[in-house]
Amino acid sequence: MSKSLYLAALLFLPFSVHFNAQEISSSDASITLDHITQEKKVIFLELKTILELFKKAEEYFQRQLGDSYETALHKANALLIAVVNSKEFSFTLEKVTDYQIKCIVFDTMKYNSIIIDPSSYPLEQKIKDLLAEAQLDEKTTQLFNVLYVVMAVTLGSKVLLYKLAIHEKELAAQQEISQEA
Repeated sequence: MSKSLYLAALLFLPFSVHFNAQEISSSDASITLDHITQEKKVIFLELKTILELFKKAEEYFQRQLGDSYETALHKANALLIAVVNSKEFSFTLEKVTDYQIKCIVFDTMKYNSIIIDPSSYPLEQKIKDLLAEAQLDEKTTQLFNVLYVVMAVTLGSKVLLYKLAIHEKELAAQQEISQEA
């Protein structure tokens, strides 16, 4: 796996900026709720797919690395923990999910149509720096890339789903109030 793969994972990271549901007209609330429901299904399908691919990748690395698998996994996990605990990761996760919320909820874009430039966020350089500092061999770097993509997609999707649920509740409440009026 190339280092561009972990950068591609940022495309899937959900970042949520809090927007007020009142920015959507009452007549559009029902359409937006249906759109959010559909996009949540797409996100869940992506999660299922990434976890299935991870199982296959894990088996592959166990075969390729044999007795050194546990050592490589430990090194890759240590690097992954450093990435996740960085302020760059938190910042990037928040900003990307916020942008995805804007696109899905307010622009009614499809989740898979959202494009994010990872070079716009400090996480890309942080990962490059940590990889250079760790001086991992090629197979361990590949294992890290797989772990990073799985973690980024999983965590990003969970954050995005949480933020979408908040907007669903706001829109449903707005819709209920407008129906009562």
